[in-house]
Amino acid sequence: MRALHAGVAAAALLAACGPTYGGMPPPEPRQGAYPREAFTLVNLHPDEVRGRLYSVNYQQAGLIPLCSRVTIHEATISGLTFTVHDTGRTYEYLFHRTLYESPEVHIGLYFGGSCQPPQNLSAVDVQGIREGKALPGMSKQAVILAIGYPPRHANSTLDGDRWRYWKSRWNTILVHFHEGRVVRVQD
Repeated sequence: MRALHAGVAAAALLAACGPTYGGMPPPEPRQGAYPREAFTLVNLHPDEVRGRLYSVNYQQAGLIPLCSRVTIHEATISGLTFTVHDTGRTYEYLFHRTLYESPEVHIGLYFGGSCQPPQNLSAVDVQGIREGKALPGMSKQAVILAIGYPPRHANSTLDGDRWRYWKSRWNTILVHFHEGRVVRVQD
């Protein structure tokens, strides 16, 4: 596997919590070797049997909670490998062929040097994040924290009232919003 430009990949992994979807400029290059300590900036939903996640953000049954401390062992043009400190479990994070933004920017959306969840969350926002689900009444910001960013190839903007996520290659979930709050989750 060919390694990403070391400085750019390292900088992406050190990005601060909360970059904006599609609006984040490429990170400033920083030098450094792996492994890298980082935190998850959203809940991640791995396939626990295979120990894999995909950039298309399949909504698998597993849950790596928001702000989990991880060690990233390697970043390549195909993806990255990381270990969750609390569980000791190692995962592959694979870049799907539909990856819209650059790998460096994508990594920066999901992993950062620090993580501070927003303090202005409602009770239903906190519940959805804890459960790793989109629930009626949740804000868009909380949905991102709970289930990640909707894949860009099917969701060109976060301003829309419907976000499509995938459970598998064939099954999707639609999250419907009205005035920035979830009104329905179509599974």
